[in-house]
Amino acid sequence: MIGSGGNVILIPVLDFVLFNAGLKDDILVKSIIAHSLMVTFFLGCIVAYRQYKAGNFFAKEVLLTSVVGIVTAIVATWLIRNGDWYNKEDFDIVFSFMLFLLILKLFTDKTSGLTGMYERSSAPLLLGIGGLTGVVTSLSGLGGGILLIPGFTDIMRMSLKKASSVSISVIAVLALPISLSYLAEVPNKAATLPFQVGLISFTVVVPTLLGVLISAPFGVKTAHRIHPRTIRIIFAIVVSSLLVKMIYTMS
Repeated sequence: MIGSGGNVILIPVLDFVLFNAGLKDDILVKSIIAHSLMVTFFLGCIVAYRQYKAGNFFAKEVLLTSVVGIVTAIVATWLIRNGDWYNKEDFDIVFSFMLFLLILKLFTDKTSGLTGMYERSSAPLLLGIGGLTGVVTSLSGLGGGILLIPGFTDIMRMSLKKASSVSISVIAVLALPISLSYLAEVPNKAATLPFQVGLISFTVVVPTLLGVLISAPFGVKTAHRIHPRTIRIIFAIVVSSLLVKMIYTMS
């Protein structure tokens, strides 16, 4: 319905499922991020391909945004994988902060008539947005759309149609090296799930992908029938509920 933000719902579910599967502390955090971004990679590829077939693909913008983002994502992921400094409490704080920013954006967003009319074609801006998104993606497990779409529309004045296309393609590119990194990690035997490769269990990834692929068309149809502002308010209420839950859990 909203066009982005699926991981906002997915991550709390992964937290619940993986915790009850016996994962704890930093292994739980890594596993949440790994599974979230593996799902994101496959979905991003599917949607990016559809955008390409529809003639709404922008290779230059995707490349410029991704080139620094890949580096920052790999570095941040390496630091998380090779240390115990990023624990569950830190993850909850980062995720809650991203929820807060998303809520703020959803409640205050007003589509500008200038968006798309006076687009700023700036390589440094694309590189900067991509670099920041790479770090946030690695730390939160979110695809990056929370930063990319506002950055493209509010800062670079892209049309929402173009911003969404570039965003989903960049998300797929950034999710790939992070997912491969977690696939290569040797898991703790006490934290091994069925059909697991590295830190990623395909008993979690495959059903999630199937569920999303089945339900997504209904969300698209619903989005066409409801006013965009109504969709934003509904989603903002859902995300606000998640934020309250996160704050309650941390306290």
